[in-house]
Amino acid sequence: MVDFDPAQFVNRIGQRLVREFEFAAEAGTPGLIGASRENPARVQLGKLLPAFASIGTGVLIDSYGDRSTQQDVVILERDFCPVYSINDTPEATYFPIEGVIASGEVKSNVCKKVLFDALEKVASAKRLQRYSEKTDQGLGLLASYRKFGMGPAFAANVKDEYNQAEKFTDRIFTFILCKSFLNSPDSVLQNLVEYADSYGEDLMPNIIISLEDGFI
Repeated sequence: MVDFDPAQFVNRIGQRLVREFEFAAEAGTPGLIGASRENPARVQLGKLLPAFASIGTGVLIDSYGDRSTQQDVVILERDFCPVYSINDTPEATYFPIEGVIASGEVKSNVCKKVLFDALEKVASAKRLQRYSEKTDQGLGLLASYRKFGMGPAFAANVKDEYNQAEKFTDRIFTFILCKSFLNSPDSVLQNLVEYADSYGEDLMPNIIISLEDGFI
């Protein structure tokens, strides 16, 4: 009997995703690049996601008129998130952030310039604000937000109150996935500290994954 290793299985999907995104860059125009990336992302990541989640690529928008740059991967709620697409064009496809679970960038080999570009795209998503209103939950007015995959919104107590300004985990989950770091791990960390010092820790990705070097 051959032992099944879930970590190796997920790693292979990550490698395939990075490779297909790299190949897609040769498609030519931004529209063709986006279209050629969307299907591989949906197929590969869809194998790992629960039934209520779906995959796309495009721009995130919020209720206050702000938008992100185009995101390589958008993980959204299949049953709750409307998708506004103009002529089925990835760079003209918009996802309301209230129904977006996570978004991220997929890169091949990451140097400082590529890293900072990915960080800025991630930050554009982190800056968006999900709509939340204060309701009386029996403990006074609390800002509530529904859990992903669930219909009703709630805040059981003050500790659970939805607070995007002060709670890093209440903002959208973001990630960077790459094949490898071209610089040493210490250099990558120094670059991240430099970026965080300039733009704020609250705009940093939740996780950065290098298939060859590990994760931050």
